[in-house]
Amino acid sequence: MCKSISIGIRPVLAALLLAMSPAVLAQQSAEEEFPFTYLGVQIGVHDVDQWPAWISLGNGVDFEGGVSLEEDLAWGLQLGREYENSRYELEYQRGDYAVGMINLNSLTEVVLGGEGKYEALMLNALRLHDFSERLTAYAGLGIGRGRAILPAQGFTGGCQCFPEAENSGFVWQARLGVEYRIGERSRLGLHYSRLFDMSGPSEEDGTPSIVYSKRDIDTLALSLRWEF
Repeated sequence: MCKSISIGIRPVLAALLLAMSPAVLAQQSAEEEFPFTYLGVQIGVHDVDQWPAWISLGNGVDFEGGVSLEEDLAWGLQLGREYENSRYELEYQRGDYAVGMINLNSLTEVVLGGEGKYEALMLNALRLHDFSERLTAYAGLGIGRGRAILPAQGFTGGCQCFPEAENSGFVWQARLGVEYRIGERSRLGLHYSRLFDMSGPSEEDGTPSIVYSKRDIDTLALSLRWEF
């Protein structure tokens, strides 16, 4: 009787092994998927539409002023390493703009503006949460160094009160986004980021001199990442 039971169990065990093998292979494949290196690009919009400033004409004559800006694209590149529930990356990001109007105390003039930019080199750490095999949300922080540049501007036939200015310093950012797997090694995403404490451009060596205030910068961008 024991022999007959043993003979009867063999087909059942074989069937169970066959049924389990795809799941085991899938689990092994998932485990072997991590970690991996990736390259990412992003393109979107930023909110740098004005930049307040403090302008000194010398001899203790100081005025509040600033520039209004026409925003252009925000874009960036990432190179990173993804683990099962985290990502660590090096990121370069940049936003372009052009001066559309200058203001000094009560004087305002529309200008055919020169172009400026902000840029940042960041180290980011992101935490991941999978909603499904294809949809993932993420949130994280980054630290790095930022730089901002504004071109020289002045009033027609009057004071050239806005010298070319540049400054750099420490920045940090927060990011929140979602991603959808569109291929075996590619993912399409949407994220919102805020860069905190971007140093305002400044030029303090000559007369007039100018110091733009620090500001935060928001961006909304589409991203595309490739695993390799």
